[in-house]
Amino acid sequence: MANYYQLAYGAGGGLSFDLNIGDFCSHFKLDSVKTLNSLKFLELDEYLAFNESVFLPSRLKFMVMNEQLYNFQIQNQGWDPFIKALLRSYGGAFENYVNIREFDLAKRANLNVQQVIEGLKQLNEFKILNYEQQTDTPQVTWLKPRQDAKALYINKKVIDERKANYRIKMEAVFSYAEQKTCRSILLLAYFNEMKAPKCGVCDVCLEEKRQKNPAQLFDTITNEIFQLLTKEALSTGSLVSGIFTGTEKEKIETIRILLDSGKIKFTGDKLNLK
Repeated sequence: MANYYQLAYGAGGGLSFDLNIGDFCSHFKLDSVKTLNSLKFLELDEYLAFNESVFLPSRLKFMVMNEQLYNFQIQNQGWDPFIKALLRSYGGAFENYVNIREFDLAKRANLNVQQVIEGLKQLNEFKILNYEQQTDTPQVTWLKPRQDAKALYINKKVIDERKANYRIKMEAVFSYAEQKTCRSILLLAYFNEMKAPKCGVCDVCLEEKRQKNPAQLFDTITNEIFQLLTKEALSTGSLVSGIFTGTEKEKIETIRILLDSGKIKFTGDKLNLK
């Protein structure tokens, strides 16, 4: 990262830079997900601050003293009205960065916004001021000067804790998928609600109902089959698709039992009531 921004050792403390993740990863042949995670770890260790997307208004600060600026105005009369508009609009710009609005400055200087931006950029090139245009791109801020690699301290305890937390979360997901417990009870237990009732509608609850009431399930599927075949003859696939109760296996098993008992029959390739 320091090489990317060409920061010397011992420099960079307090400086902010726009970060194009795609360009950075392409330049150093890095994986973008691993890069973002690495930035988060460096942030935890307070080497830098990383904002994935933040709106920062335009700002400026004069890099010369009052006398030097006055001399510049005398020697470059064309810049005088613009600089006066800046000084009248934004106090304190010699000591600190001040937020500015190019639109407001354009109105005061009788210019359009693009002319104001170009003027500020030129004054930046002349080293009269430092102008940072508004941005909403990711930002990296160095909280400390660049360190030698040997002086970097990475908190292994924090990394191990994050790994442990991630493992706990993954095990919770596997447990949710594999346990034969009501899904609603599992979810609420994860959030420390230990006395939740069964929902009655998840796949586990429905399977329990099937196991407890196989005869009732058979009767329900049979009634649906009779209702469908009363209207018209149907192929096996269409009949199975039209039944709402039970699994596909249970539907086909019920159809087979009804065929064996002679309650329904095939006419050609379609099923009919007998």
